[in-house]
Amino acid sequence: MKMLLAYLRRLEKKKGQQKGFTLIELMIVVAIIGVLAAVAIPAYQDYTAKAQVSEAFSLAASAKQAVTLYHAEKGSFPTDNTMAGLEAASAIKGTYVTSVAVGTAGVITVTMGLATDGVVAAEKTVVLEPDDTSPGSIQWACIAASNTTATTISTVPDKYLPSSCA
Repeated sequence: MKMLLAYLRRLEKKKGQQKGFTLIELMIVVAIIGVLAAVAIPAYQDYTAKAQVSEAFSLAASAKQAVTLYHAEKGSFPTDNTMAGLEAASAIKGTYVTSVAVGTAGVITVTMGLATDGVVAAEKTVVLEPDDTSPGSIQWACIAASNTTATTISTVPDKYLPSSCA
């Protein structure tokens, strides 16, 4: 019985004491979360945009191989997908890519526009140009938007292209 009374007295003492966070502590936590979100959201958008652009390069790999093979056999570059032995441009697509087209002088144009977010908006292109000046091999150049001398350039912003395109 004494123990019960002692317990009840302790409860009485605790009743008057407040527990919890102060308003300032809560405001500091909200401010920290806001700063973290301000940094994380743009970084995440850049990450997703780069992932979308990487699909373009992945799908272009088979076209690069077909153009290289055609050049090795014929000594010139194909001018369309059929000459290169590829499916129609619109048949080569992925989650974010609408087409992969081989054009004049073996230039590969990858058009993006399916399910892309606001960073890489619809109808952006990645342009890959073959260069056969090195003996025995073909070097591929990604024609970035910063290359103003090219007639056909990639319309994907440079910061989302791989470093090999710079």
